[in-house]
Amino acid sequence: MSEEDAVSVVGSQQNLVPVKSRKTSLKKKWRLERHLLAVVAILVILLVIFLVIIIILACQNKAQGKANLTGQPTCNSKMCIASAFSLLESMDRSADPCEDFYQFACGKWGRNHPVRDMDVSNTWFNERSLFLLRQLRDLLTSNITNSEPRAVRQAKSLLRACSDLGALEQLGLDPITQILQNLSLPKQIPNAQTARGWDIATTLALAQRLMSLDLLVQLSPDVDSTENGKIVLNLSPPTEVSTLIQLLVTDPENLPRAIRLNTREIVKAKMTFMMGMLEEMDSWVKEEFDEDRLNKSSIASAVFKILLFGADVSHGITIDDANSSSSSTVQITIQELQRLMDFSSKGAKNNHKINWKQYFTVLTDGIEKPFNKSIETVTVTDLAYFVNLASVIANSRLETIQRYVWWQVLEVLAPHTNKVMRDLRNQLLEHIYGTLPIPSRSTLCLRRVKKLLPMAVSYTFAVQDDVANTVSKVSEMLQDIKTSFNSLVHNGDWIDPETKKAAQEKAEGITSFIGYQEWLLKPGQLDERYSSLNLEDNEYLWNILRIKSKEVQDFLRSLLYQSGKQKNDRMNCCYSHAASWNDIDPLQVNAYYSRTENAIIIPAGILQFPFYDRGLEALNYGSIGSILGHELTHGFDIEGKNYWKDGSKVSWWNADMLKAYEERAKCFVDKYSQYGSGSSKLDGLRTLAENIADNGGIREAYRGYQRYKERHDVEQVLPGLEEFSHDQLLFLAFANIWCLDEGPDYEALATKDSHSPGKYRVLGSLSNSPEFSETWNCPLNSPMNPSDRCIIW
Repeated sequence: MSEEDAVSVVGSQQNLVPVKSRKTSLKKKWRLERHLLAVVAILVILLVIFLVIIIILACQNKAQGKANLTGQPTCNSKMCIASAFSLLESMDRSADPCEDFYQFACGKWGRNHPVRDMDVSNTWFNERSLFLLRQLRDLLTSNITNSEPRAVRQAKSLLRACSDLGALEQLGLDPITQILQNLSLPKQIPNAQTARGWDIATTLALAQRLMSLDLLVQLSPDVDSTENGKIVLNLSPPTEVSTLIQLLVTDPENLPRAIRLNTREIVKAKMTFMMGMLEEMDSWVKEEFDEDRLNKSSIASAVFKILLFGADVSHGITIDDANSSSSSTVQITIQELQRLMDFSSKGAKNNHKINWKQYFTVLTDGIEKPFNKSIETVTVTDLAYFVNLASVIANSRLETIQRYVWWQVLEVLAPHTNKVMRDLRNQLLEHIYGTLPIPSRSTLCLRRVKKLLPMAVSYTFAVQDDVANTVSKVSEMLQDIKTSFNSLVHNGDWIDPETKKAAQEKAEGITSFIGYQEWLLKPGQLDERYSSLNLEDNEYLWNILRIKSKEVQDFLRSLLYQSGKQKNDRMNCCYSHAASWNDIDPLQVNAYYSRTENAIIIPAGILQFPFYDRGLEALNYGSIGSILGHELTHGFDIEGKNYWKDGSKVSWWNADMLKAYEERAKCFVDKYSQYGSGSSKLDGLRTLAENIADNGGIREAYRGYQRYKERHDVEQVLPGLEEFSHDQLLFLAFANIWCLDEGPDYEALATKDSHSPGKYRVLGSLSNSPEFSETWNCPLNSPMNPSDRCIIW
């Protein structure tokens, strides 16, 4: 009722008084009636109070009745309150959980966690990564002391050098010219004269060895299918990396908004950017030697030729994430690869080629055990690309090839130099993505240092973050998850006894690495790891390359010094994504499964709210428990099933079982391909492995929690959510970790990801879960309880 309404009522009551007392002859009668009215009024008031008390007690009894299903009081701990608040502020209670559980669990999440203008989406993963970054800022900007490990002092020094824009301006482009010379490339824009006597293989190998830069070929570890899991080199087309994220230019956790321009506009913007870069580089070099600068038409011609050569090279790529599979990779000797590429370029205009023997000789130069038979066998992904590459190189002028390689190096290095180069990059981004907030220099530098020296940075956290108790509890949870997986396998009516036994044996063989690396806090171990790294003050760009070069050298040494099938050697070998526990940044808000190690990796960064420490184990099993199950199930997804418990790539499935598996996998492809609409329709094949892992993960987490309850007392209930059972809370927690707020271009980019969008991770997994529909009493054939489910594990 408004204030205006209240006034009018009071006025009308006042107007009635004169009417009731206007005749003196009625005074006696009115006095009696007044007493009677007073008594009635008191009785009415007492009745209202009584009814209110009854209603309150009824509500309390109803809520307590729900809580009494467990016989436990409400949990009022700090973490329970935080969890309750997080769930309640995210939920849309008007939605029917059996119609759309994502809307029910996450319908209001975006209101309180809006996506930033510079991001595609906002998720819990993004928010907790930023939370850790803010804490790191205080740790890394503190004064450098001699009591700290040398590696920590170097990390702090690197952060200061990155933040010192004055020093970068003073150095200008001199670091780039020096690096180009170290790569056997000219300072100036290449031409016919600079290309004389130039060897392609030498520069490609130097770029990989000194910069960890994939030029024309990408190197990564792979498993030898013939030698009991030995790690070998894999050669593949270079991954197309946006200028945004080359060498950590921006936040690796968030990609920018989708391109809004047509191809012609993008090419125009790219050419403007390249011309600006080349003009600045030409000006810097020519000023040093007091020479005339190139005119704009000459620079434009050089840019055009670089783009054309790049297009010819990219044209040969036939495999991407969508259609990549183990069948697209072949094992081949280096000599066979050389003969194949040489044969494809017969009759070409020129005789230019990549000499692979020279490439690997230069690549391994300086390593005690140089190029030899141990890496003569490699695996090659997309062999057609290399055949086309040989033809393109053989039919191109040498200066054209050199100019393309020179530009690739310049584009990577330039953002780490002066303001002119940084502004040119930012202008390109603005042309393509619109006006975006640029991260502060301090934030940018923090991300770079964390990426470049992850163990040194993590040490600053680990010394004050005792996770021993957490590791013990998560390990117990993982054992429940394993046991639950094995029970699902045992109950699988489509799997024969032999395959069941093999799957359970592999699951039992999974090792785990949780929290921080054990060696990290052992005296002297951190400095020993970085003992060969010597960073210099005021040499920011050079220091980046020293770090990247060390990564490549460590990888090659471990590859060359492999001794049979030794897991410890292999765990030190790989610098690719999600490859080795010793190389994983423990402050990542992420989790991994390594096929070649048959190992689950749970960094300390994800062992925080809302993924863990949620007050109730029901919530923990629904969040980090489902993630544990997700990673475990990766060992049995469409690709993981092709690896054995020791990490070797061998099939342990007979033909009938493979056929049965593929039929069930097709169900997932078809189901998830129905999500989305139009150009934003989900690709069920691209996301297949992750969807299988999501589905298995939540089923294993649910069953794991049932095992937990058998060993422990019944948990308390969550404040404000007393009407939900612990099993229901588990599913709410699962959905909550995948809540997100979408930017305008999210759907367009999400279709390119191997993971389904959060909404479909929830809807797909839970609609396939019999445990979910039973827990939430969903009617048969409701959206969350369909009659046709997809289940493998």
